[in-house]
Amino acid sequence: MQEDAAFPHKKPSQSVLEESSYSRPRLVARWFFSCRAENNRQ
Repeated sequence: MQEDAAFPHKKPSQSVLEESSYSRPRLVARWFFSCRAENNRQ
């Protein structure tokens, strides 16, 4: 799964803020596009 690459658990605490600010928009985008795909199917 690619999820593990997006959320490395073994990371310095210094990079946590950078990681969250980077992955959160990606997750929102994935959720948004998955919802659009669901709507397009119907």
